[in-house]
Amino acid sequence: MGVQVTVACGERTEEDLQGLVDELLADLNQLQGAEAAPVQVAAAKGARGDVISLGNIVMTFITSGAAVAAIGVLKTYFAREPALKLKFKGADGEEVELDAKRLNDKNTERALKILEKSVAKKR
Repeated sequence: MGVQVTVACGERTEEDLQGLVDELLADLNQLQGAEAAPVQVAAAKGARGDVISLGNIVMTFITSGAAVAAIGVLKTYFAREPALKLKFKGADGEEVELDAKRLNDKNTERALKILEKSVAKKR
């Protein structure tokens, strides 16, 4: 099981937010040992296919090095998009929220631990 990440940005429209999420997914998927995908939820009864949940992605890692690299990628997004907020939720329910104001060593370390726990569970 991967880590669920909810991406929010109050200064963007839903369409703009989806563009940001798509770009983030592409950047994360370029990392060796990391995989990111949009969260898909079951469609309403009578609808065709699954629906992608706006702003929600799942990240999985093969190595802890990939988790560290992902944090580096995320930091670049905070630098260019100060209103960006990311909420990490691990398989065990542990959560941490990061934004430009809370991008300190303590919260970054908590997020990294959540990401690294997903590596340990895959082994």
